[in-house]
Amino acid sequence: MAETNPDPSSDKAPLLDVEGGAAASVTRVIAKFGNQNKRFKANATMALSIAMYMTLFGLPVFSSNVSYALFGQKDSVIGDRVVSVCGPNMMGPKVNIGNDTDPILVNYNTTWVEKGVQPYAWCGVLPGSYFGMWPTVVQTAMFTLYGTTGSTVKNAWQCIAGTFLAVVNVYVLTFLFPEGAKDPHYSPAIAWVNLTGVLFLFLASRADVNTMMMGMCSTVCLMLHFMDPNTGPTIGTYKTSIPIPFFHWDGETTMAMVTNIMGCIIAIAATLFPRPLLNITHVHDDAKEVIRAVDMIFKDSIDYYCSSAPDPRRFQIFGKMAALQGTVDRVKLNLDASFWETFNLGKFAKVRELYGSFNSCMANTQDNIYSVKSALMQLRFDDHHAAFVEALREPLKDLHMEVMDVLQRCANFCQDGAISAEEKEQIKSCVGRVVAKQQVLSKKFQEVASKSKDYICDDIAPDSLFVFAVSQWAVELQEWADDVAVFENKWRRKACCDAETNICAIAVDQFKNLFDASFMFSKSSLIYFLMNAIPILVGYAISMYSAGSIFVQYSSTIPSTLSLLVSYDSGATFFINLQKLMGVTFGHTLPLLVMSVVELFPCESYFRFAIHGISIFLFYSSFTFMYYASAQWSTIGIMVGAFGCSVLFRPCMSHISMSDNAYASHYKDIAEVIIAMMLKMSCAYIFSPKEPRDIAMDKLRQMFDAIETAFAKLSTGELESEGGVIANIKIAKGLLAECEAQAPKTDPKLQVVPGLRTPFKKELYEGALSQTRLIISDLDMLVLALKGHTKKHTLKHAKLSLGAGMAEEAKKIDSKREEIVWTALLVEQQAWKALDADLQKTIKLSFGACTAVLQHDDEEQLKSEHVDSLVKTSNLLQLDGMQPFYKEVSSAAQKEVREDKDAQVTSLPRTRILLAVNALALATKHSAELAAKSFEHMLYF
Repeated sequence: MAETNPDPSSDKAPLLDVEGGAAASVTRVIAKFGNQNKRFKANATMALSIAMYMTLFGLPVFSSNVSYALFGQKDSVIGDRVVSVCGPNMMGPKVNIGNDTDPILVNYNTTWVEKGVQPYAWCGVLPGSYFGMWPTVVQTAMFTLYGTTGSTVKNAWQCIAGTFLAVVNVYVLTFLFPEGAKDPHYSPAIAWVNLTGVLFLFLASRADVNTMMMGMCSTVCLMLHFMDPNTGPTIGTYKTSIPIPFFHWDGETTMAMVTNIMGCIIAIAATLFPRPLLNITHVHDDAKEVIRAVDMIFKDSIDYYCSSAPDPRRFQIFGKMAALQGTVDRVKLNLDASFWETFNLGKFAKVRELYGSFNSCMANTQDNIYSVKSALMQLRFDDHHAAFVEALREPLKDLHMEVMDVLQRCANFCQDGAISAEEKEQIKSCVGRVVAKQQVLSKKFQEVASKSKDYICDDIAPDSLFVFAVSQWAVELQEWADDVAVFENKWRRKACCDAETNICAIAVDQFKNLFDASFMFSKSSLIYFLMNAIPILVGYAISMYSAGSIFVQYSSTIPSTLSLLVSYDSGATFFINLQKLMGVTFGHTLPLLVMSVVELFPCESYFRFAIHGISIFLFYSSFTFMYYASAQWSTIGIMVGAFGCSVLFRPCMSHISMSDNAYASHYKDIAEVIIAMMLKMSCAYIFSPKEPRDIAMDKLRQMFDAIETAFAKLSTGELESEGGVIANIKIAKGLLAECEAQAPKTDPKLQVVPGLRTPFKKELYEGALSQTRLIISDLDMLVLALKGHTKKHTLKHAKLSLGAGMAEEAKKIDSKREEIVWTALLVEQQAWKALDADLQKTIKLSFGACTAVLQHDDEEQLKSEHVDSLVKTSNLLQLDGMQPFYKEVSSAAQKEVREDKDAQVTSLPRTRILLAVNALALATKHSAELAAKSFEHMLYF
């Protein structure tokens, strides 16, 4: 890179030379297409399964016979008068000791049998009060459902935990004020303080979203009844055999808990039958898919490497590499969720542990795949390359075959969670063959590389990088196989340690983490609490004190709706809230249209029974499929399904029709829902710290700072120290994930009314994240080259055989040796200073220019010192001093380094130095490409 005074018309020319963008994009789509049909079938099957369960659960609603069997006879028509028969707290057969127009029902027992009296009415197997809670069960099921059994069980646990905490809170208040607001000692101030405190505990703690949703929803509903002076808490009268005060089958708190559990059971059942969606059964299938993908990637890469000329196959290989990450991520998700299916009981603890180690190994393979990709992109197919191919074709293919054999065997052995002595011997035998093939590859490589005129040079760099990447991949899989072979011994030691662990201590630690005071009273937690609690409390006050117009006093519509729409997204955009509003509104209106057709038929009509059942099935199959299949509109799908149940699950009563007051009541509900959403959006706008674009830029700057710090620490050799290279790479990766999550929210199209600021350059932001991911991968490659792999592998065995003390000493010795090699061969070379300075400058200018262009939000001329410096700079893609550095390192290496003929490729100083220098060159190239992208979006310059 050198400063010049370029022609203004050609200021972008020296910045960028990229190939294969469109082809690679198309290939990624092709690579992922194979799963599209499977995903469609899975989503459709899940939607139909849920619809089936909702329809069956709705039978008491649209089938008078089923309703009579479960809940008994609600009322009867005597002349022109409707007479209530079974009360909300009645169950079983009853005898009427009153008259037909004013029935007084008592239990039907042996006394009445002896008198020959027949039962007057059947009051069902459940109290009639549960019938009014039927839609709540459906709503709970909808908010609990997920794509797999494990995730659904996890959501169910969170829902039950939240509801239980709400019930306990009301129980405590009931002990203080048994009659609620009617109690003579009742204090409204205490009730309000209690409500606010409960909301704070839910919102400011580290509780999961589902726990918060169901806990706060149950709290506001129960508290509204408790604070209603006309009713007070509905304690109920139908006693249970459990000796707990106020614990009655028809009590409101009991019904809330039971219906919540029923909804969770329905949700879990939908993931088990008719098509089981167990995560644990997918783990092995996903592992086999990962193995096939890795096999294909390395086989195709070796075939392409051994070809005589470049061809488009490399873009197909790159597409497969990109698609692999999704499968590896899916294995981890299934592993995490499978805990909620197995709870680590029996063999499943070992199965999950083994597959967890497999997934970690495959995640590490991503770095090796990136190195392979970098090598393939740099291949020159010249005479040097032909010489390497001639010598290494068979060793590479043989190594690949042996590595895949050990990988497939170990993955199969993981399935039953036990590694037998015979399997252990098979693994050792396979690993021995891998080591032998590694030796052959290393000797052949050294023979060819030794013919080079310099110890290291640019001519052999791509070939060395490719061989290193394949060998490194083999070493890491070999190391994982060693772990699998000794798994039983490690597991016994682990089980012994776990047995000594105090379960109570673990529970206390979890409690402290959940209610960590420093977290709960942090600025971000308090803002989040205010952003969500204020609209709930305002809505609660409206419900408490407003009557008339569209408001129904003591109706829980507004506060419960706000409780169910809570999320952890403090920077939510208007578009997300608008989707929630659309979903809740459609959930209240579309079922009204359906029921207007159903109501055309009398209750006794079989057509009504069929139409009502089919309507529920089609309604839930459509919107649950939308929830599972649509990336953009899934929020609307789940909201419509969850909030549509209150209308769809309306029973048929011959003396009451939708034409009376039902429509007015439901339209009042819709108006209250709109008010609730307006409250939520207003508070989100007021308390949201910044606009989504500003939040995204803050995270981007932090990520850039972490990367710059990592490169600065690299020049001083601070790899594993606190605040060193590895620590900053970890920080950068975390921030990259946050930036990628924030990126969709920065889309200018989501702005309802754009302000004075120019539209955010979302395309540049996403391009910057793509380039940054490459630069972070370059850093990973540098760390791999400088730390090496021999140390880690040796240390592992040292821990097993020498004990912790000697292992720690071995680690210090190895670290010191690595530091000496790095300092002597790289940092102390005269050309290193120019090379390092050029790299640091390129990264700083590129990051600075990108930041300046992204945050430029007006139509004035962009003023940035980084941009001004880039305009005067040429040859950004090249590192200054590369050739002198090669010569100096070659000279130093020939004097100080002694090649070990038996060493693996990954341990050869030649390959490690070439890998490090290549990573530096790639980091420079990727930074320059980021600068080029910035110039493409610099309209006001």
